[in-house]
Amino acid sequence: METTNIIDFARRDGMTDALTELLRTGAQELIATAVEAELASYLAQFADMRTDSGHAAVVRNGHHPERPLQTSIGPVSVRIPKARSKDGTPVTFRSALVPPYVRRTKTLEAALPWLYLKGISSGEMGAALKVLLGPDATGLSANTVSRQLWVRESTQSWREVLLSLKDRGMNAPKLAIGDGAMGFWAALEEVYPTSRQQRCWQHKTMNVLYCLPKLSQPKAKAAIHNIWQAETKEDAEKAFDLFIKSYEAKYPKATLCLQKDRAELMAFFDFPAQHWQSIRTSNPIESAFATIRHRTKRSKGCQSRDGMLHMMFKLGQCAEQNWRKLRGFDYLAKVITGFRFKNGIEATTTDQIAANLQIAQTHGVSAAAAL
Repeated sequence: METTNIIDFARRDGMTDALTELLRTGAQELIATAVEAELASYLAQFADMRTDSGHAAVVRNGHHPERPLQTSIGPVSVRIPKARSKDGTPVTFRSALVPPYVRRTKTLEAALPWLYLKGISSGEMGAALKVLLGPDATGLSANTVSRQLWVRESTQSWREVLLSLKDRGMNAPKLAIGDGAMGFWAALEEVYPTSRQQRCWQHKTMNVLYCLPKLSQPKAKAAIHNIWQAETKEDAEKAFDLFIKSYEAKYPKATLCLQKDRAELMAFFDFPAQHWQSIRTSNPIESAFATIRHRTKRSKGCQSRDGMLHMMFKLGQCAEQNWRKLRGFDYLAKVITGFRFKNGIEATTTDQIAANLQIAQTHGVSAAAAL
């Protein structure tokens, strides 16, 4: 029998508080105004960029799906605007006030471990916060709270790893590839804020299909494949919109799961087509360590930490004998030095060729090699 020391207020669901509602409405309008100011400041840096027809090269492009932000006065709905480039140059607007993936304010997140420390278990945390924040507060189940506490620790761990790499001379990577690794993306944005992100299409496909009934999964899977297998980003965007239109009404969780990482899923189009096979999914990275995972699971607890690390290193050396050279290896230098690619092909417009030549000269690459 479930026991709890949280006493819910009678008729809490039916209670209304005009002052709280006023604060929520004011907070929502204030956030919207502040985010629009952030976008205006972001677009201002591209004010001098023009298309061949004389129009602005970088413009706003609608909004991301509306999402609730849990605050100390309850959930507040936010809509973050998007920006796009008309000439294919990758641009991504990220709000500093409401960063991607943030679902709660920092003060509310800080309250979770504090309440846990004061004796409220993870199972009771949701009930306690609903009493404080109101019945509309969602995502406060025991699993969510436990996951949140673990994510905080994971973010700190990833931050330490990335800071160590940075101290040892590692420059910001052009692209980071992964699935929904807990804490990794938050740590990456803090340590290497200029690095672009590519979500794994295999993991994302499984996550989306999990939100659909089995009978609908084969057709939905084919529709998702049409997105990442498209030849151009424009075709992929059309296939993406078609999927959202087809499934949003009946299965909003599935479309939200796909939509929330739209920009990160499409990043590979701005890199050489020869690399697409390797960067659209993290599976090639994970499969390389299959041998190590297979052995370490069976050796757990049988060795010291140093002995286990030594064994993992030797297993990695054995596994690398079967690794294949990256397709388009000769394009890596251009990616690192900042050459522009559109739909997997090196930019060919006059302005972009001139920009690539300037990049090549800056890094000591000959014009012949650049072209």
